[in-house]
Amino acid sequence: MPPLSPVIDTLESVPEPVRQYYEARDGKFALTLSATPPGFVTAADLAAANGKVVEFRNNNVALLKEVEELRPIKTAVGDLDIPAAKKAVVELEALKKTGVTKPDDITTQIQAAVAAAVKPLQETIQTTQQTAAANLKRADDAVFRSQLGEKFVKAGGKPAALDFVFGQAQSVFEVKDGIVKAQPTKFSSEKPGEPLGMDEWLVGFAKSNDFAFGPSTGSGAAPQGGGTGTTHPAGQLVLKDPTPSQLGDPKIAKQIREGTLRVEHSNSALP
Repeated sequence: MPPLSPVIDTLESVPEPVRQYYEARDGKFALTLSATPPGFVTAADLAAANGKVVEFRNNNVALLKEVEELRPIKTAVGDLDIPAAKKAVVELEALKKTGVTKPDDITTQIQAAVAAAVKPLQETIQTTQQTAAANLKRADDAVFRSQLGEKFVKAGGKPAALDFVFGQAQSVFEVKDGIVKAQPTKFSSEKPGEPLGMDEWLVGFAKSNDFAFGPSTGSGAAPQGGGTGTTHPAGQLVLKDPTPSQLGDPKIAKQIREGTLRVEHSNSALP
C-alpha cells in the first residue's frame, strides 16, 4: 500500500480499507484528523512565513543587483581613484615646472596614494558581495526547508528528524531562482526522463529510514474487550501507528485485507 495522501481526487485512488478515513471536501476527499499533528503548520502561517522569506530574499537580490551595477564602474576605473589621480597629475606638472629631475619617485608615491584610496572601495565591494551571497543562501535554505518540512510531516515524519532529512535532501535537490528542484542528475524512477519529485523521494527515503517517521509497534492478539469498549476477533494482531513504509508493505497489506491484522492509531480520528 502506498503512503496515504492528505488530499485525493477520488476514493478509488486509495485502497478500500482506508477509504473510511477520507471525507468529501471542496470537490475532493481529505484525510480526516482529530487534531493538528506535531510540527504541522497551517496554510495561513506557512503563507506568512513564506512571504517573509520571499521578502528577505528579494531584499538580498536587490543588494546583489546594486553590486552588479557597481562592477562596470570598477572595471572602467580599475584601481584608479579619479579625484586622487587628477590631483596627482596637477601636482606632478607643478613639480616638473620647478625642475624636479626624478619623476619616477613622484610616480611611485602617486601610485601608492591611489592604491590606498581605492583599497577601501575594493574591500567594501568584496564584503558586500560575500554578505549578499550568504544572505541569499540562507533565504534559499529557508524556502527549501519549509517546503520539505511540510511534505515530510504530511508523510508521517517526525519533526525532530527534519534536520537529518534536510541534510540528506540537500544532496538530491537544489534551489534555483527561489524554486526547489531536483539536481540535474536526479531523475524520477516512476516517470523516466522527468526530474525527481520531492514526494517520490520521500517515499523511497521512508523505506530505508523508518526511524525518521512516526513510531509503530506490533502487539500480540488483541483483547476480547476492555475499558475502551472495543472488541477484536480472537487471534487478530494489532499494528499501532504504522509508518508509510509499513502500510506500503505487501505482506502487511495482505494481513489487513484478510482481517488477521488490525491497524490502530493514537489519533482517535483514525480508528
